[in-house]
Amino acid sequence: MSLQSFAQRLVRRVKPSSRPALTPYADALLRLGFDAEFQRELHPSLTGESAAALATWYEAHGRAERLRARFSVDLPEGLAFVERLSLPGDVRARLVHDLAASWLWQAPPHAQPDEVLDVLLRPGPDWRPLVVISDSHGGQYTTEEPLFAAGLLPVPRLCTGSSARGLGNPASQAGAGQRIRAFLEERGDQLAGAVLLFKFGQVDLEFVHDYRRVRDGRAPFDLDRAVAFAADSVRRYIGFLREIRDLTPGRVVVTAAFPPALNDAALRDGYLNAHIVELHGALDLESMRRELQQLDMPSWAVRTDLARRYNAMLAEACAAAGLVFVDDFTPMLGADGLIDPEVIVWHGGTDHHLCFTSPAARRRAAGAAVAIAAL
Repeated sequence: MSLQSFAQRLVRRVKPSSRPALTPYADALLRLGFDAEFQRELHPSLTGESAAALATWYEAHGRAERLRARFSVDLPEGLAFVERLSLPGDVRARLVHDLAASWLWQAPPHAQPDEVLDVLLRPGPDWRPLVVISDSHGGQYTTEEPLFAAGLLPVPRLCTGSSARGLGNPASQAGAGQRIRAFLEERGDQLAGAVLLFKFGQVDLEFVHDYRRVRDGRAPFDLDRAVAFAADSVRRYIGFLREIRDLTPGRVVVTAAFPPALNDAALRDGYLNAHIVELHGALDLESMRRELQQLDMPSWAVRTDLARRYNAMLAEACAAAGLVFVDDFTPMLGADGLIDPEVIVWHGGTDHHLCFTSPAARRRAAGAAVAIAAL
């Protein structure tokens, strides 16, 4: 046998094994425009693999390793295509969830096009909408964890930098309350099957109170004043929630303020957020930083206790108003009673947010989502 003939026979034998037999899920991935090149960029060791091999690999490892997929179709088009396929229920559900997770990863946090909202707000066998109406801390719920753990698809409606106390103020510079009302009125009965997750208050506790201290020339920290300010924020917030509850058939769920994530050194250094300064401060950025550095700042433990008190007052007020309250503050604490280092693992206390991609923070948010889904 010639060397050429042997090589041809070898190619014929090897070629079929290089094309894995596709499962219904992997086949559907490819038909949905599974972006193999994106997988190759994420995983250089897979550079030489075919699109079919990558789809099969993703089926085996994608969910478990928190990997990501991209598709050439948009979410409405992809979901409509899946509906036309004859697939087992578990395969269909996974495709739907992976399409939605891919969209969620790239979705704008503030608003979505009407045609996408029409899809997201339609409950079905594979998800129930979770409309996240929150300051930026609600971003913890705009990951795919609530979807995978509880069948709740986050619909981001973040009002970044907004305070709880300002929601009911029509003259608020942030204008968040008016935007929330408009959304609820515009969507009407479309929200009947949705959970509306509200999370506000952290901006009040960690920024607005100190900006008021700067404004009023009160450099010493006064815990009683801080608690009174928190109580007033709760009162105003509950007033707003009572009003909007009557605007929507959706289930209103109020969540806690998270434990403060900033360490003492970052706070004393005059930590601030430019957007929040713009909305709530009377000074420009650098002037506000200099003023903050002159304030007597409470310790991490005192700030955590203040958040705990705010949440206790909020829970009590929700109960009196007939509103559902979910404590997602306590699960984020560590053994020392402060925020668990694992949920701020990437910055270690130099930012006021939890690390949204922290595995611990995601697991605990998923746990809260399971509790919410069971309500």
